[in-house]
Amino acid sequence: MVQLFGMLKKIFLVFILLICFIFSVTITSSHGTEASLEKEVGKYIVDIGYKPEEIKEKETEVFDFNLIDKTSKEEIVFTKVWVRISNNNESAFAGGLAKSSLAKTTLSLQFPESGEYEFSVRFQNEEETLAEASFPISVEKTEPIKKTSESPKLVLSAIAGALLASAIVYIITTRRIKPTNTK
Repeated sequence: MVQLFGMLKKIFLVFILLICFIFSVTITSSHGTEASLEKEVGKYIVDIGYKPEEIKEKETEVFDFNLIDKTSKEEIVFTKVWVRISNNNESAFAGGLAKSSLAKTTLSLQFPESGEYEFSVRFQNEEETLAEASFPISVEKTEPIKKTSESPKLVLSAIAGALLASAIVYIITTRRIKPTNTK
């Protein structure tokens, strides 16, 4: 019974450390809550999610595209979405994206400069246009990277990783081998 309790205690410790590790990875890799551009168009809601929340020049932005039924809130089937992003009538991006069958339909993009852009989309199912919308977006100037300070999140992740590794080593090295009775 004592051995069972000791084993359960170790399993619980590993579980807690695993949760801490997962949260530390989430903290360092997450851009924060996802923002979105939404507009009602007829019976649909055009929804463009993006990360990070503050769009900056020369940094990778990830946009995902959804078309939602306004009444049922269910996703509408579409085969492609046409995207045009322009600044002062110059295109930063123009092209079609096929609907992804495995995940969200996404676009990764770096804006070449700060300023005001128009983000236009057209959802299609085969050749039928389902909905079109345009959104104004602001692209902020990128702050210069400060070389004198380390990221606190990186330091916290390193500490969490070291604690997790130490716990695993401790558990492995303290496992008791049952003596065998050879009578």
